[in-house]
Amino acid sequence: MRTEPSSRPREVAPRGAVDPDVVFREARRALRRGSPAEAREGIDGLARAFEAHFALEERVYFPALSMLRPKLADALRELGEEHESMRLGLGALARGIGSRDRAELLEALEDLVAIFLRHEAREEELLVVLEYDTER
Repeated sequence: MRTEPSSRPREVAPRGAVDPDVVFREARRALRRGSPAEAREGIDGLARAFEAHFALEERVYFPALSMLRPKLADALRELGEEHESMRLGLGALARGIGSRDRAELLEALEDLVAIFLRHEAREEELLVVLEYDTER
């Protein structure tokens, strides 16, 4: 019987649902190329990947976890609110294509990357807590 949380990495979404390295790299490349059409395509791809990831969590994982562990409901609600904030950030980024400086757009993308990675880390921490509670 374990007495502390596992340190092995866990994933909230199935592998491939959102591979941050790939989608962020593609979005960066698209913004750097300079063509508004390519930039829009790259940001649209990022938005589709985010939406698939967020929808899975919001429709499947979060409701199930909330029912299984009601004490996690507030944390799960906050994670859902972060999803909405990232959606808004992506929308603002997409609207800026063609009217904002490329450096500004890249900076906004990097801010979004940092927010997403912190968000994912919080989700991972929740899973470790859940695993620890389950193994007790």
